[in-house]
Amino acid sequence: MRLLEAEIGTGRERGDGARARRHFTYEAVTLGAVAAAGFLLSRAMIYGNFAPFGVSFLQSQHKNKRLLAAFAGVLIGYCTVWNSANGVRYIAASMISLMLKLILRQVFHTRSYAFAALSTLAAVGSTGLIWRISSGGTALTTLLYAAELLLSCVAACMFSYAFGNTGRQVETPFDKEKRMMAVFTLLALCFSSFPAVSIGSWQISVGRIAAGTAVIAAAYASGVYGGVVTGLIVGLSMDLTTAVSPIYTALYAAAGLTAGAVTRRNKLVSSLMFTGVSALIVLILPQEVRMYGAIAEGLAAAAIFILLPDVLTALLPKGRTPEAESNYEERLRRHMQAKLHGLAEAYEDIAKTIQEESGGEEVNETELFATACETVCGKCENWTLCYKEIAADRGSIRKIIARGKAEPSDFCTSVRSRCKQMDAFCACVTFSLRAGRERKIRNGEHKESRELLSRQYGQLSELLDAEAVELSADMRFERRIESDVKRLVAEYGLTAEAVAYRDGKKRLHVEVCGENLRPLSERIDEFTESLRRVTGVGMCMPEQIEGKYLSCLSFTEQPEFACQIGATAEKKRSERISGDCGTYFKGKDGSMYVVLCDGMGSGTAAREEAVRTVKLLESFLRAGIEPRHAADIIQSSVKIKSDSESFATIDISVVNPKTSELYVIKYRAAPTYIRRRKGDGYAVRVVGGSGETQLEEIAVERVDLSEGDMIVMTSDGVTAGCSQPEFCACLKKLHCDNPRELSELLLRMAKTDDEHDDRTVIALYYSKNSIPV
Repeated sequence: MRLLEAEIGTGRERGDGARARRHFTYEAVTLGAVAAAGFLLSRAMIYGNFAPFGVSFLQSQHKNKRLLAAFAGVLIGYCTVWNSANGVRYIAASMISLMLKLILRQVFHTRSYAFAALSTLAAVGSTGLIWRISSGGTALTTLLYAAELLLSCVAACMFSYAFGNTGRQVETPFDKEKRMMAVFTLLALCFSSFPAVSIGSWQISVGRIAAGTAVIAAAYASGVYGGVVTGLIVGLSMDLTTAVSPIYTALYAAAGLTAGAVTRRNKLVSSLMFTGVSALIVLILPQEVRMYGAIAEGLAAAAIFILLPDVLTALLPKGRTPEAESNYEERLRRHMQAKLHGLAEAYEDIAKTIQEESGGEEVNETELFATACETVCGKCENWTLCYKEIAADRGSIRKIIARGKAEPSDFCTSVRSRCKQMDAFCACVTFSLRAGRERKIRNGEHKESRELLSRQYGQLSELLDAEAVELSADMRFERRIESDVKRLVAEYGLTAEAVAYRDGKKRLHVEVCGENLRPLSERIDEFTESLRRVTGVGMCMPEQIEGKYLSCLSFTEQPEFACQIGATAEKKRSERISGDCGTYFKGKDGSMYVVLCDGMGSGTAAREEAVRTVKLLESFLRAGIEPRHAADIIQSSVKIKSDSESFATIDISVVNPKTSELYVIKYRAAPTYIRRRKGDGYAVRVVGGSGETQLEEIAVERVDLSEGDMIVMTSDGVTAGCSQPEFCACLKKLHCDNPRELSELLLRMAKTDDEHDDRTVIALYYSKNSIPV
């Protein structure tokens, strides 16, 4: 056994040693690469013998070891250009930059772009200002000094981005694409410090070959966007750090554009197009600035890129293409869908666990007598005999249990004659019986509470599953409409982001978000009409969301049909306020939601209960939760409340103008009436419960709507003074399509002298979309 433990211990030590060696090797290689990059960047000089890139590079390193390695490489690099680039000045700037980094990291967030730019500006600017004052200089040197400050700040931000300081917890594919361009620029600047090689009259530079390879790689990976942006940045770097004609910015940008436009993730095509365009641009230049070496550099860059292993090119991120965006969105949607399904399963497991828990053992009430016998008669030699006689007399036991109390007359004569402590025995039986009953009641209450909790966890599980199904629905983004909407917003002098997409029902949604959309909100009618011309479909008036730092306007496609709503309410004669409460709003799917709640009783208490229920329902419904689930959650929460006798009825009507469907959801609410044209008159259909629905039940009905239908919702006080047929007859008599007037007339016709409840009527007229939603 000891030998086995020794072998296991030796194996662990070997594994730890191997990991330590790998870690040491990785750290050594990383520190060497950072030092080499610092050395090369400090030697990269721009026009006028300025070399600020070494100072900028220090701000991209945050770990102590890497920061010191970069500082060592930068110092050595500036020592090698002591005379040509005023090495003393840049060594001083590097030391200032290092001190700022080490000291201020205790106070400020030193990983931000702002800190990198400001620290570099302070170090390069202060030393440059002293140099400028001491050397005098001309207007040209002053201009070059200002350009140096700008380039050093930009380089500090770019180097920080290249080393992963994006400031985001989750990196998107587009962040990786930008990082790739920053890394390519850093490498191009490093290689630009290599001296050019003269081959006859041609000047061949290793740095420019590396820069060309970077442009081809960016075009191959990211298409036109990557090729052009990388070509511009890398070309500008080459023009600034070489003393030859400044043609590389235009050359690399044009070659990157062409290579990105024709690439189909094909290395040969990208390389050939880059080489061909580079040669063409060189040949069309005037003879005095024509550089044939650029053709050779392009050929070398293309050859290097073609020879790169596929393992390396596969690491390049895919660019900003519609396919990449849709794939990323689809992966994100699947990820969120899986998380929602996982949460739903977890809540379902909790619900089952709570439901399956035992509610406590039932009390065997015959054992109560055994307990009393042991407690009172434990020392009596006849207690066993007495207990057997008591247990055999089932009639007496049932009588005692029904009464909840034991008396001496309940027991047989032989037991009474033997027992010398009959009164104490009866008191003990009574006490045990009451304790057992209380325990049984508590077990029943606990069981009921567990059932309610299990039900609510089950409802949460259903909600999460429903949201996951909705998330998996087809959603198609309209990129062209997004661009048109952005241009439209710009015409109003505003800057905002726009998103346009079609949901699973092909309904168009447009959302405009910006810091200040108040000028747009003040001209919302004009903007909505302009949006209709841009999108080609009618748009509803938007939902406006005002935040502290952001404002949003959410537009949805206008359906063929719409609703006009009117309501009339009247409080109970002896009360100051009505106990009914209602609201209506348009949901995210374009449906119209109408909610009516009637608090139990009347007055302030009923009003508070109704208002609370309406607010909860509106919150759930606006969040996109199905009305059936929302009503079920609120209905079950009624029984968990301590004052469970107080509740409000729930009456929800959902009109979907896209599909011409009406969904009626009721919980102890009065019926809903639908008046429809039939010949020269009207027919009335009654939908929903009659107010006698059980507490645990929620009624849901679906009705197909037709143009001209009038939907009438009432509280139970409206029909208290008349029967249902009488109310339907009143509705048939009213030849009125104005919902506000209709609701008022119905309330008057159903009025009685004995008004014992609050009364509310809400009417919805369903018609073609000449009426705004």
